[in-house]
Amino acid sequence: MAFTQRMNSSVLPLELTDRIIDFLHDDVSVLRNCSLAHRSFLPRCRYHRFRFVSLDWKTYELFEQILTGVPELGSYVRELRISVSMFERPPTWVDESFPSIAPKLTNVTTLYLTGNGEYKAAPLQKLKSVREVFLTHCEVYSMNEFITLLGSLPNLDTICCRDVLIGRSQKITASPPARGMTLKKLEFSSSRLDPPMLVDWLLSESLHIHVESITIVPLQKQALTPVGKFLEAAGPSVKHLRIALIALLVQGGFDDVLNCNFTLAHSTNLRSLEFGSPAAFAAQYAADDLSFAWVATMLQQVSSPHIESVTFSLWDGDLNELSSPVWDKIPVLLASQKFSSLKKLVFRVWGKPSACTIITNAIKGKLPEFCNKGILHFDSTPDQEY
Repeated sequence: MAFTQRMNSSVLPLELTDRIIDFLHDDVSVLRNCSLAHRSFLPRCRYHRFRFVSLDWKTYELFEQILTGVPELGSYVRELRISVSMFERPPTWVDESFPSIAPKLTNVTTLYLTGNGEYKAAPLQKLKSVREVFLTHCEVYSMNEFITLLGSLPNLDTICCRDVLIGRSQKITASPPARGMTLKKLEFSSSRLDPPMLVDWLLSESLHIHVESITIVPLQKQALTPVGKFLEAAGPSVKHLRIALIALLVQGGFDDVLNCNFTLAHSTNLRSLEFGSPAAFAAQYAADDLSFAWVATMLQQVSSPHIESVTFSLWDGDLNELSSPVWDKIPVLLASQKFSSLKKLVFRVWGKPSACTIITNAIKGKLPEFCNKGILHFDSTPDQEY
């Protein structure tokens, strides 16, 4: 009897269970069996099994039942993916059921909103531990809802919108953001929103002060002014900028705005600069201005003595523009004193193999000194929006 009691109360060494579970972390069925085999496996198994949770209208009820039975499991969730289908009509399952789930998810740091459906802020506002929000292929009801969501997350430092539609609001009525919020990374890729309203809110709440990384692709001409306003206010805090512009030829280029309302001169601590492919974005958005003139202008605007990396994305549709007079300026600018700190010059070239070969050879011919220094690099990674 005593022997049986000792066997039942035995505890496996923590180092042993950790090593076993870490090795099996991506095998859900084995983790389940480990949990059943010995209680010593439970904490580490739960950590891996519930670290990432994906919920939609078909799975949320089961997860809700699990949390009702074992509420502490919610504390193991670190990454949460929520999906609302475009076929769901308000109120969605997120609107009706997620508010009862959210308070139990006390340690979520990364939130993904996906599914082509529409989101509002209220159901998500209790996820106070969230640091990163990724919205992908979805809609937000209005700018006020978007601002309300961001403002309710005190630990938020990253906002990433990819293929997102944010509805219009007549004016900002959202409450002030949570105290202590420190935004560091902003990304708006292939997204539709009201730039002046968002920028005005960010500046009015002093949320520009710590922003280090900005991605805005593609950007239309009318959005350059508010973005320029943000860059001026953010000043030396910005270390990374990725940008692409699109327009119609009848709009007459970007020089009138770039010479007055947009400049990189205030970004005195810029470390890396990336330019999207004019032709690739033009093809996606039915634009026809394929010129790199805006790229040359922005290179001229650079005032940071700390630039270490410059990246160009080139699609096969950019081939003809590489023989334009504008491209003759770009190698000269890159070889100038303002880019003396450059450690890496990257060209991402993708598309038809024959065109890519011509582009690569043309770049090497225009930039021989960078080849000799060993800082010229090529890869075939397309723009993620392509």
